[in-house]
Amino acid sequence: ERVNRVGNALEGLGVQKDDKVCVMLPNAPEFLYAWWGDAKLGGVTVQLNVALRGEGLSYIINHCDAETIIISERYLPAFNEIRGDLAQLKRMIVLGDDRDKAPTLPPGAMDFSELLTASPSTPLKDVWSEDIDSIMYTSGTTGLPKGVVHRHDRCYGGFVLPIMTGFDDQDVVYNTLPLFHIGGQNMVWMALATDTRVAMADRFSASR
Repeated sequence: ERVNRVGNALEGLGVQKDDKVCVMLPNAPEFLYAWWGDAKLGGVTVQLNVALRGEGLSYIINHCDAETIIISERYLPAFNEIRGDLAQLKRMIVLGDDRDKAPTLPPGAMDFSELLTASPSTPLKDVWSEDIDSIMYTSGTTGLPKGVVHRHDRCYGGFVLPIMTGFDDQDVVYNTLPLFHIGGQNMVWMALATDTRVAMADRFSASR
């Protein structure tokens, strides 16, 4: 239902099929609402490494021609440093760090919570398994980062992993791998494919 709400809200803001939407969020349910809501529209989600700064961040946003970014309040200082270099960016949606109060919004930005007030009906779009779901950028160790295209049919990995690991619907996925990385995404796909629960944290802590 929440994925549908975000998808319908993005469409209402003008996001269309094949449009690029950058997501710079920590491991949180809202990451999944944004990613899968955009996917239901046939949009292309570009998941940004939350450690990116400066030219590394602006390069990817510009290179993928994104007009929309969904970003956590905690990453706004890094984003504000490069905001003037992003001429094509039209929409900014901010997720607050404190769920009990509204985030401090930059001029023209929108509170993520407003997306959850849209219709919960399923967006009826022509989206197929071979359509592009997302673009994940490499770390660029030997040059500029390169965009790796992922199509909707990659979710099939979520059905293979339970077979490989012996995971079933009585288990719980505990994921500390970042959702902007394929490792973290595969863990979430596994939970989705087996209709079970997933618990997420920003990082692994042995003491916790």
